[in-house]
Amino acid sequence: MQSGEVASIGTRVDDVYVSIGPQFLKRFSEQFYSSPNKAFEELVSNSWDAGARVVHIGIPNDLADPAAAIWILDDGESMDVNGFRALWTIASSHKRKNVKPGARSPIGKFGIGKLATYVLADELTYLCKAKDGPIRAITMDYRRIEKNPGASEKLTIKEVPLPVREVTLQDAERLLRGIPNGKHILELIRAGVPAPEQAVQWQDEYGGIDVGPPPSQGTWTLAILSSLKGAGEDLQLGWIRRLLRTALPLGASMAVVLNGEPLAPSKIGVEIAEEWVLGENLGITKVTLLTGDVVLVTEKSDPPRVEVEGVPGVITGRVRLYKDKISGGKSDIFETSNGFHVNLLGRVMNLDRRDFGLDNLSHSAWAKFRATVRADGLDPVLGVNREVIRQSDELRVFQGFLMALFNKARTAHDQMAKAAWPDVGDILTEAWSSVPLQPLVRVIIEGLGSATGLPPFADGAKVVDPYATKEEWEGLAQEPGKLIENVAFESLSSEEALVKYDIAGKRVVVNRNHPFVREHAATHEEQLVLRDTALVDLLTQAWMLDIGIADSQLREIEDYRDQSLRLVAQVRRRTGVQIAEMLINATSRSKGLERAVTDALDYLGFVVEPLGQPGEPEGVATAPTTPWEGDVQAAYKFTYDAKSSKSGKVTTGNLNTAGLVRHKEKYEADHILVIAPEYQEGALQKECSKHGVAPMRASDLAALLMLSGSVGPIDLNAFRAVFELHDPEQVHQWVQQLAASMKSRRGLSLRLVLEALQNIGFRGPNSVTTSVIADRIGTSTSSTPTRAEVQNVIRGLSVLVPSLIRITGDDVYLSASPEKLRDAILRQISGVPEEYLFGMDQELATEQMPVREDIDRG
Repeated sequence: MQSGEVASIGTRVDDVYVSIGPQFLKRFSEQFYSSPNKAFEELVSNSWDAGARVVHIGIPNDLADPAAAIWILDDGESMDVNGFRALWTIASSHKRKNVKPGARSPIGKFGIGKLATYVLADELTYLCKAKDGPIRAITMDYRRIEKNPGASEKLTIKEVPLPVREVTLQDAERLLRGIPNGKHILELIRAGVPAPEQAVQWQDEYGGIDVGPPPSQGTWTLAILSSLKGAGEDLQLGWIRRLLRTALPLGASMAVVLNGEPLAPSKIGVEIAEEWVLGENLGITKVTLLTGDVVLVTEKSDPPRVEVEGVPGVITGRVRLYKDKISGGKSDIFETSNGFHVNLLGRVMNLDRRDFGLDNLSHSAWAKFRATVRADGLDPVLGVNREVIRQSDELRVFQGFLMALFNKARTAHDQMAKAAWPDVGDILTEAWSSVPLQPLVRVIIEGLGSATGLPPFADGAKVVDPYATKEEWEGLAQEPGKLIENVAFESLSSEEALVKYDIAGKRVVVNRNHPFVREHAATHEEQLVLRDTALVDLLTQAWMLDIGIADSQLREIEDYRDQSLRLVAQVRRRTGVQIAEMLINATSRSKGLERAVTDALDYLGFVVEPLGQPGEPEGVATAPTTPWEGDVQAAYKFTYDAKSSKSGKVTTGNLNTAGLVRHKEKYEADHILVIAPEYQEGALQKECSKHGVAPMRASDLAALLMLSGSVGPIDLNAFRAVFELHDPEQVHQWVQQLAASMKSRRGLSLRLVLEALQNIGFRGPNSVTTSVIADRIGTSTSSTPTRAEVQNVIRGLSVLVPSLIRITGDDVYLSASPEKLRDAILRQISGVPEEYLFGMDQELATEQMPVREDIDRG
């Protein structure tokens, strides 16, 4: 339909005058009806208020077409000339003054609802056949108001005439030719605006009185929105359908047909666990408000209803608790869902705020909870836009009543959830099949069939055909116990999460290299606890997604939890300095040598798998280097053992080289490393050379550890040269040469990094990137270090004081001010012999670091 064409049909018989100004339109339309979908609802509400039996709605597929128009046709009481005048008398409504006994209570009361159309279109035309017979038309072209000279900032302007035109059926036919499906509209009008042939079956969730429409008088009203604005073009058909099936059509007495489809109320295909009807079996006699006040609740029957002290009128409806969640997924886009649905005079007024302003709603019960409550008595305190109830005593009491409804459902939910968990006997006899795995099943199936992909904890790398896997999972949904074949420890990157679920292998994989696992997996018993803890963590993640927590929010929660686990692990573990001291004093403190060696290798950067059982090596270590560099294999693995003796020196007999070789072969290692406080000279060196054993003094391992703390990580490729040496003195010389080489190549000092952190500013536990640190150093020195240089220094600091600073990728996490960091290092190294410090003590103690006044020094 071309702009202006709709206003030219028919014979002018009268005028209606409008004096609203542009500012009035903008304030009352765009402010109160900013959503185009909500603005559309006003047109259907008008049909309800007119007593319509049926409403036909047409929304074209291509709303961006210049000729596109939206139309609403109903068989309710229509408007004559006086009706048009009342329509365009703003902020004044007579709907509620002439309501007959037993008739519908109208929704509209402020007289501004029609202004919602200003959001959607430039032209609004009403074509009406009232009781007096003639067909009349009136068109509001909002552009006439916007272009009124000098009126852009005014609430009212000089009256603008809107011509009232009488039209014949032939005129109407010419008018409707320019509208998509105009022929269909004309057929409906000629047929008397008929209701759908097949009646829709309604289930009354809200209770109350559903007053039927008055007898048909042959009247009808057609509203046409043409010259659509951007907001009108943005109308979403799916959302409109959901709106009409949930917030409207306000009861069983008014049929709604959208694009030829009779709309049925939304149905929830989830089994109900428990249900309460207000007035029959609710069992709530009083409500305690947040203020501490107590209000009484009285249940009454025939019809079922409750009266709540402080809330006008009666309250009806029902509360349902479903066995599975009804939130999330498609239900949030197209269908009704969980939460509070508050109905006033037949219309749900909080479709977009199902929490109704309440806090502290338990997620587990909330996802399965639905309360449909009708409270017509709150209509007097309803806001102008009919989306909120004004702050009042009535609202506070009503919210307290809603919270009592939720608490009742939550109590029942918790009791059912407790009963659903198996007892110890079930777990022992049925293994994984007794663990509640349904949330995991649902989120994996949803992820396999979704464009958004799998949840963050799921590993689908080995899934070849997602669709076939999805079908397999759907087939196993009734036997979830088959979906966990094993819970296994596996060596993943130390930066990866604690637990993953391998979809193809149906395995729960615990990351052996996660810091928390490394600190708590020394014994078989600890590993069993870790296995069960990881399984619970995985199921908790699945449950959170299943109850509707957004994937992005889950990632934030899990990131926080993972960082906390890493921090706890570092707080509990010994510092690199403490380990070095144990190694230096290994002769007098041999008991902790085994653990100290494992920790030292871990700090040096090796991926360590501690073993330490009878007949096993102390552990297996892998250098996480590039598998191949050119034609040379760079990655390597070695078994290691810690040896000690009462004399302090390990002999050939203590060494047991034959056992060391068996360990190497069993674990397919490339090399053997032995750590001892000291070695006897002579035959031991020959035995080591014969069997390829590299003997290292504990003090030299301590030196390497302190070197990595003061200068930065050692090159693990270079470390491989140690395995070509079979004399502990040769190993000692190699360590000294490595230290001299690393110190000579060092381009960035600990002190510069700490000063940069100080200058950046520290206001409590926080993170900063190595790029920012490098840039800050560049502003105070003649050259800017690389990120890699900064990372090396930070990794060294994390060896010295792991509970205060650590690095993940490019992110540096601080839990103390740089000044306290420096002081902690100085305290740590105060008992270490000078030859192991590599000048670190002098570097940090030469001058006092500058202190900024705005830095939190605690």
